[in-house]
Formats: sequence, structure tokens, C-alpha cells
Amino acid sequence: RFATGLYCDSSGPHASLFTVTNTVTSNPVLSIAAIKAGFTMMRSMVDPVTGNPLSNSPKYLVVPPALEVEAMEILGSPNVVYVPTGATSASLQKPTVNPVPSFGLTLVVDPYIPIIATTNGDTSWFLFADPNSGPLGPGLAAAQFDRMVGMSAPLLLQKRSDFTTVGGGGDPRGPLDELDSVTYRVVHAFGGGQLFPQAAVASNGSGS
Repeated sequence: RFATGLYCDSSGPHASLFTVTNTVTSNPVLSIAAIKAGFTMMRSMVDPVTGNPLSNSPKYLVVPPALEVEAMEILGSPNVVYVPTGATSASLQKPTVNPVPSFGLTLVVDPYIPIIATTNGDTSWFLFADPNSGPLGPGLAAAQFDRMVGMSAPLLLQKRSDFTTVGGGGDPRGPLDELDSVTYRVVHAFGGGQLFPQAAVASNGSGS
């Protein structure tokens, strides 16, 4: 949940990470066209200091559970079917190949998105670059989550006994406190923060 909160807020894409520069225009619902727009947006990003292209590419498509099946269909469909909607539509030439599978996206379903985003939680979707691979080496990361060194898993602690026997030995009943109870503590040391907005694009899926 903490990690999801780095890129999500109560309205969907986190307002401090996603601005007009990396939010897909008009916040489209998840679709082939929307992913194409997001892909192009990230590929077009430039270094804010030098103005040089970053040559960054999306690697992960992150969606809530409500969009999981839709995302699977988009990533797995090799073709696009165009249905004419008017008298002139039938004469328009359209490509029938779905380019999205060639983007090499990995689908990630984050169940905490609708928990944190009470608005647009079921419609928001995100594209993230691979932080471990860029055009010239390590890539850019939109956010970072880390655990304390040496604590790759939660640490379980047990309070020492408050009592010893008169003879100096330990309490044969075990490590009991003043209430004759055993006290445990779980320590999970971690942290994180937002990094480079150029490493992500998003849409809240509202269509506006």
C-alpha cells in the first residue's frame, strides 16, 4: 500500500508526480489508442535541462483489478477490427495490426489502486519505464521503494522476561512480562519517494 501511494492519490494518478507533461491528453479510458498515445508521450520526452531526447520507453502497464481482463485483451490481440460508423467510414483505409504487443509491455495488476484512489480507482492506468534498463545504461525511475539494509523481511522481536527465579535461573514458564504475557513486536523498516516524472505517464480514465 505504501508503494502504491507513491504514484496514486485519492483521485487516481498522484498529482505531485503526474502533471500535464506526463498525463495522457483528455485522460482516456484504457484502450489500444490510449496506450499508443501514452507510448508516444513517453518516447517524446526530453531532458528538462538539456532539451535532449531521453529515449525512454514504457516497460510496465499497471492497472487496477477492474482493468485486468481489458489489459490482457489489448496486450494479447494481434489485430484491430475497425467497424464503419458512417457513410464515409467504409472508404477509409485502416491498419489492422495492433502495435501494442510489439511494445513489450509487462502487465502488473495493483490491487491497492482502488483502495487508495477512492475516485477513478477502477479506471486509472499507468505506464512506467524500466528503472534498470535505459538506452545508455540504467533507466529512470518514477518512484523508489527500499527496505533498510539487512531487513529484507519484517523483523519479529520478543520481549525478554521481566523475572528470574530466586536462584538466578530463567522463568521456567517462558519470557513473561509483568502481566504474565508474552510480548512480541514486528518491525518493518522501509521508505520511499517520488523521483523522475519522465519515467511514467498515466490516465485516470475519466475521459476528461
